[in-house]
Amino acid sequence: SGQVLVLQTLARAEYSEKNIGHFGLQLNQYTHFTSPIRKYPDLLVHRIINNSLVSKKIKMNQGFLKDKCEESSMLERRAEKASRQVEQVLICLHLKKKIGSTLSGVIVGVTDFGLFVTDKITQKKFNDKAKIKQDFDALKFSEWFSNKYEIEHKNPYPNLMNKILQYKKTNEKLPEIKIMIRAIERYKDDIYQEINVDLKNKKIISKEQLEIEIRRQLPVFLEIINKKRNTKEEPKVSKKKITSSAFLTLEDGQNIEIMYLCQIYTPVIRRLIDESREMIKEIKNSKI
Repeated sequence: SGQVLVLQTLARAEYSEKNIGHFGLQLNQYTHFTSPIRKYPDLLVHRIINNSLVSKKIKMNQGFLKDKCEESSMLERRAEKASRQVEQVLICLHLKKKIGSTLSGVIVGVTDFGLFVTDKITQKKFNDKAKIKQDFDALKFSEWFSNKYEIEHKNPYPNLMNKILQYKKTNEKLPEIKIMIRAIERYKDDIYQEINVDLKNKKIISKEQLEIEIRRQLPVFLEIINKKRNTKEEPKVSKKKITSSAFLTLEDGQNIEIMYLCQIYTPVIRRLIDESREMIKEIKNSKI
């Protein structure tokens, strides 16, 4: 994912006796420790704090600190590596029982050695996990996103995408795909003419068959559409001004051109992503 790529470009965090601030938090001065103590670096920081509270001055050998920071960074990387190896063994033992099974998931990454797949994350799962962790910022964002999503999908074409997704969810497949011819320049209430071509995996098998069927259906299509165009005083359609395209047929019989729907819907998704990023920044900044 994009987040992973960004993280991979950043320098790996390590313990240091030098105060260089925190890049992500944009802080000039920063130190990190946990309470109760979980790691040796935590113990070092606690000792420094106790020492400064008692003597009002920090007395710690810089060479000693540097050595301990380097050692702690090395041991932490080694521990992480061991933890990942154990985790991979446990995953393999679990998946061994699933050999031959069919599982559903979402591919979130592709590498030269395989795929990264995760379970589908629904809003309910997201909210349930946020409630368990008492992450009220996540719940706030989820509520905002639901409202924003509903507003964006009130327009006709984005709402059609909702209908297609609902159909897929109910029937576990997409609506029927048809190949149809239409006028290149669209006008309201234009007709589309279905042409019979063989499909394999929802793709056209033969371009030659497609061209033959277009020529066969063209006279009837031109007669019908030009009769409508003439009635509404719209430009006439010639055989050079038609094209073929893939359509989905909804349960109410409405035909939706896939490419045109994607052209309309892509800006909606981009807008949702951009505004979601801004909302996340706003929520984070409100806590500082």
